[in-house]
Amino acid sequence: MRGWRVQAYRASWAAANPGWEMRLWDDAECREFVRTEFPEYQRAYEALPHNVERADFFRYMVVLRHGGVYADVDVECRRPLDHLVRPSLSLSLCIFPLLTLA
Repeated sequence: MRGWRVQAYRASWAAANPGWEMRLWDDAECREFVRTEFPEYQRAYEALPHNVERADFFRYMVVLRHGGVYADVDVECRRPLDHLVRPSLSLSLCIFPLLTLA
């Protein structure tokens, strides 16, 4: 996915949900989060062979710990979430290294 598209999608979440805390997690931050918040699952997390599997596992842990809404970086927000959930919640976005196919 092209960087400009990721930025546009991220901007769509911020524009549709002003006042929400938005956090973009990179691979290193996800690993640190698991290490500090869920150390009992760190070995299982690290043993997963693919980034997408770690992303799936991480999203459950971050929402369990912080609440809020999780969205992948390739998802566009077209409507505000305030009518679905309380605006005091946070939004977590997760980015993992992207593979380029030749």
